[in-house]
Amino acid sequence: SLKASHKREAIALWPSKSTINKHIVGYKKVMEARAKIEDFFPEDFYNPEERVEYTSKLIERSVEFKKKTNKKVGVLAREFERRKAAYQYSRAQESRRGTLDVNKLHKYKYDDQIFQSVMHLADAKSHGMIFFIDYSGSMSAVLKDVLEHTLNLIQFCKKVGIPFQVYSFTSLHMHSRLDQNPAEFDMSNLVIAELFSSEMKKAEYDQAFKTVAYQILFSHARITDQFTSKYEQLGGTPLDHTLIAAHTIVKNFNRKHAVQKTNVVILSDGDSHHCWPESSKYTSSKLVFSVNRKQYSINRYGATNQLTEVLKKATGATLIGFFLPSGRPAINQKVREMGGYDAHKQNMKKYKKDGYFHSTECKGYDSYFLLPDNIEIDENEFHFDTTEVANDRTAQNQLAKSYAKHNVKNRQNRIILTKFAEMVA
Repeated sequence: SLKASHKREAIALWPSKSTINKHIVGYKKVMEARAKIEDFFPEDFYNPEERVEYTSKLIERSVEFKKKTNKKVGVLAREFERRKAAYQYSRAQESRRGTLDVNKLHKYKYDDQIFQSVMHLADAKSHGMIFFIDYSGSMSAVLKDVLEHTLNLIQFCKKVGIPFQVYSFTSLHMHSRLDQNPAEFDMSNLVIAELFSSEMKKAEYDQAFKTVAYQILFSHARITDQFTSKYEQLGGTPLDHTLIAAHTIVKNFNRKHAVQKTNVVILSDGDSHHCWPESSKYTSSKLVFSVNRKQYSINRYGATNQLTEVLKKATGATLIGFFLPSGRPAINQKVREMGGYDAHKQNMKKYKKDGYFHSTECKGYDSYFLLPDNIEIDENEFHFDTTEVANDRTAQNQLAKSYAKHNVKNRQNRIILTKFAEMVA
């Protein structure tokens, strides 16, 4: 019967490197296919004067946007350097070298440390960052904010010299099934587009930064396909497929940059669809496969968590997950999954207080974050009237409360940035 056969174990083949590479689009190709600033104001809807005026306004806003980004990044970079220095000193160690210290020769009878001691500062670990951003349709309302956080993160990486790559992942039918062995994991429709890379030349990076800034500034509510390339259009959530393709991306990255620690950050808002091989799509609930001559197995249910674990084990990367919930039921469900049923009430309180919930060794990730359902970066500075509060106790108390509230809000807005800086230092 089908039910009995559905429990069968099947052997799956890992997709070949050439198959995976067909689904990865490099940044040069992505940039060529992106909308130019003039495309934001098409001739059909705007007269020539309007086009010139609106285009120059958008350029002005993007310059201001970059200034603000650099200001935020400066704060983070200082925090990062402080942590790095603390790490170096904490690991500082004395070692003896074979050079005699002539000033200590007279002590030889009671002090055997007549060899010069030298203080070695441990090198702060060199990090690399690879980001994968979910470009599924349900992300359209939050993508603007996600991209703003991303631009902050890559500016930070550039400032402190961390090599990085940023990819979007989506499933689009224009990339339908390529010639694949039916026993291989099915990579159909997967598109992984490289949005940014530390390998970009300065002019390329500046252009890519500007284009994404235009997308953010122009999108009042949501980012639509109108302003993205054909590789960045919103589709499904092929997270399982991306976790498989990530093996190739991480290996190439490690080879190129020789970093001690590669952090893979995945930002998503939903569950993946399956990538079961064509040959065992309807007959097996468990797959056995090998990566780098090591054997692994995954179950149909819970495959994403297991594929995350496989990526971690096979590449040695640190995996960090950020989940964007789509409302109260999704938050409840995730908090349960992350912290267990018994602690649910307590964990929900923590989530409400902090604006996020964090768990280690969770869902195959080293670190997993449930974010607030609004991650908009609030640019409001805190303003108050000094004359009004100078001699009024009630006004002073009110001011203190408002400031605390403002600070909490800012901390929550910066959660991706702050946690990121902590993790890499």
